[in-house]
Amino acid sequence: MAFNIFKSKKTADTVYYNGKIHAGYTFSHVVDAVAVKEGKVIAVGDFNMMEELVDTNTFLYDLKGKYVFPGFIETIERPVMDTLFKEYIHLDKDMNAEDVKDGIENVLYEYDDNEVVFGYGYGDKTFEGFNRNEITSKMDEVETSKPLLIVHDNCLTCAYNSLADKIIKEAAEEEAVRVITLPYILNLLLPFDYETVLDEVEKVNDEYPERGITTVYNWGSPNFFDEVFENAVLSILNEGVLKVKHQGTLMISSKINSKLLGHLLSQLRAKCTEVSEYMMHEILYIELNESIGENDLAEIIECAVELNIKIHISCHCDEEVAMVYKVAEKVSMRGNSEFIFIFTEEETDISEHQKEYANSEYIRYIGKRCKSRRELFEKSKDTGEVIKQLTEIAASYLGLDELLGIIEEGFIADFSIFDRNPLEMAPAKFYKESAAMTVINGEIVYDEAREADDELYQMLSTSPL
Repeated sequence: MAFNIFKSKKTADTVYYNGKIHAGYTFSHVVDAVAVKEGKVIAVGDFNMMEELVDTNTFLYDLKGKYVFPGFIETIERPVMDTLFKEYIHLDKDMNAEDVKDGIENVLYEYDDNEVVFGYGYGDKTFEGFNRNEITSKMDEVETSKPLLIVHDNCLTCAYNSLADKIIKEAAEEEAVRVITLPYILNLLLPFDYETVLDEVEKVNDEYPERGITTVYNWGSPNFFDEVFENAVLSILNEGVLKVKHQGTLMISSKINSKLLGHLLSQLRAKCTEVSEYMMHEILYIELNESIGENDLAEIIECAVELNIKIHISCHCDEEVAMVYKVAEKVSMRGNSEFIFIFTEEETDISEHQKEYANSEYIRYIGKRCKSRRELFEKSKDTGEVIKQLTEIAASYLGLDELLGIIEEGFIADFSIFDRNPLEMAPAKFYKESAAMTVINGEIVYDEAREADDELYQMLSTSPL
């Protein structure tokens, strides 16, 4: 592979040199330097040939023989749900009304410090046949002196007790709110403790870089949960210490009005434009279930295609996979290649009918998603395969394969850097290996040695004489 470093007369902001930089689409091509300008790679190759890219303002960083790979992308774990796991009561969509009441009462003591009792995850069958007053009465059976709010699995509807109902109605009347929506209720009652969430997100911000992760895909989390998580991320960014990028989604888990979906997708596209280098929202995540039929799925896909937002679909059985292929045949993709990515909860056999479309330029069948990071490492033949999954393949899942996943001219300068060569390790050993550094948009955001020095200084400065 040839690397032309003379295409541009720009001088670099930073040149990382004296390293073993795994550039391009193959790990076998190793160079010793990479030049960065405005967060993107402008040259890779021999440091001795980069003189014209260096001036008095260029920062030269000696890698001292470290091993450099594209920034790792986390697509397996669910940081939003993991971070907020302890902050709400977990309900199930198969629960009936009595199950929900009992489920809340059984764990109510764990939320004594919360100002609002908050649960999530009930389904369509929970209050089937109930009117609004009957739902409120059922919630009143839960013995609590606090507002009680539970949100449907689809994140479009909710239920609450009389105390919450009073607070909502009084606030809406005072603020002249004519239509009370779920976002209004959630923002009014604020069921999450912000300081607790911020502490948890700060832990995530510190832990991911240690594993070489520079981008995290926050998949399959309710939109309100995303907003709470992202507000904490923005606080960290405003303090100037954000160490990992976040790729968010819009999750749909039930049929939805096409106008509402279009509005939500437009909001998704416009979201966080001022901090797009660190927070991206370009994916619609569909959790297929019995409430979404063929026509519903077709409307959802058409809406996403119109706005050029990629789609991830989670299927739970062969029949759901077959439905996606059938619907995709009917919807005009308008030339969008690899627009739909199909993930499954279990291994599925693609039927003969589906095989005709398995190589469709519009659909990529991914199959079973790894349940954990450990599973990815255990099922991979070698560490090179692991790294490819964490870089090039992960970038393609997110529709960012022209920006992330390799170290090449024009790509974003996100790097994972190690003291020892991961390619010489077995996957099990690499699983425990810590990164020496991570780079985001060309800037060092994590340095293991520097952080160790800071911890030592902090310990010594706070120790009694």
